[in-house]
Amino acid sequence: MAELILKIGSAGPDPFWQDGDVIEAFNNKRILCTHAQHICDHRKENFNRSGLRITNGLSQSFQEKIFEYKFERVSENEVKRTNLLTSEVDIIGLEPNDKGEYMDVKLYIARRKKNINHRIFGDNDAEIWYGGKTNFDKVNDIWDEIEVRTKKKRKDHKRLGAGKIGDRACLCLPVTDFDEERASFLVLHEESTDREAEVPEGEEPPEIMVRSRQHNINWRELGIGLKEGDVLDKTKGIFIPDELTIDEKEKVKRKKKMSKEKRKAIKDARREGRRAARKEAPNF
Repeated sequence: MAELILKIGSAGPDPFWQDGDVIEAFNNKRILCTHAQHICDHRKENFNRSGLRITNGLSQSFQEKIFEYKFERVSENEVKRTNLLTSEVDIIGLEPNDKGEYMDVKLYIARRKKNINHRIFGDNDAEIWYGGKTNFDKVNDIWDEIEVRTKKKRKDHKRLGAGKIGDRACLCLPVTDFDEERASFLVLHEESTDREAEVPEGEEPPEIMVRSRQHNINWRELGIGLKEGDVLDKTKGIFIPDELTIDEKEKVKRKKKMSKEKRKAIKDARREGRRAARKEAPNF
């Protein structure tokens, strides 16, 4: 299962955000990842007597599965960095190593321990932390451990949606699952090249966003019993149960491209806005 967050209500024939626009597209992997991040938040782990996070807890296990590097302090001024994907090991200290990398380990750790939200595990002189890029390909392994260590079950964490996103009333729609490429496609916006923009010689004219989203769902015609008045009432939170999951590929429609006249009007307005901003900017 996945979830689409739809914009509800719009003013005028062609506003920036339109009724039914796909604001966000959360696939099953992203939903599970988000819930796992909250459940395994390092700030939920207790401190030990060294003022560091306890080891072998759920948070450390979570970080070991998502981060690129594990750092382990091995001496007063050195740290061992292990690439968790390739198992490659490097030693980093005050002097540059073969890769030209160096670190003041004592200063690094001291600065981070000052922040109560730090992510340092272990004990004094044997600190452990994680860094580098994050990857959630092991989300199922993460949830296996969550279910072993806690009473939480992934079957109870299939949805993300809320009743509002900022000031925009929205509808959280359960749909069939999709991959990351499809998720990005569903939230594409519409751009247009501003060929009349004032740009330095040799530079390309900027792209201006003329419409927030290219894709839309007519939620009034889904056939799942939604009452228009209830959906449009911003004081009400509409929950659509899992059993009413729809096939998003059958319902998502790509909007007609905006007319040249409309795009020109928007670009003219944006251009004037930039000129006005430059005039008001302080001259240093």
